[in-house]
Amino acid sequence: MAVVVGAGMLALDLPLVMAVVLVTFITGYIPSIGAFPSGAFAFLIALGASGMEDALIILTVILFAQNVIQTVVGNKFVSDKLSMHPIVSFASTIVGATVAGALGAALGPPLLAAFFRITSRIRSYYGISAP
Repeated sequence: MAVVVGAGMLALDLPLVMAVVLVTFITGYIPSIGAFPSGAFAFLIALGASGMEDALIILTVILFAQNVIQTVVGNKFVSDKLSMHPIVSFASTIVGATVAGALGAALGPPLLAAFFRITSRIRSYYGISAP
């Protein structure tokens, strides 16, 4: 996400690109609330340096990066690491968030992957073929 925001700022020839990229990268590790300060920082830099038009363009880039790219790429990485189909991983995230909020969203895919592996081992132990 930091790369996308940095590329947008470079395309608009805005100052402090590396500072914004660094802040966006670091705050990306703060769950749930990290996106707000990084987006606000980039927006305010663009607003102060170039005016409202460029600030709104950067805001659009930030919202796209945080809501679309981060969701798709994050889900793909999680599903690859857990050897699950991306749709199953995404569905388990939604169910986990519905049941247990942010903690459930974070733990949904790993718990489902563990369940799949445990049932697979139990089936192989007892000689039961997969349906």
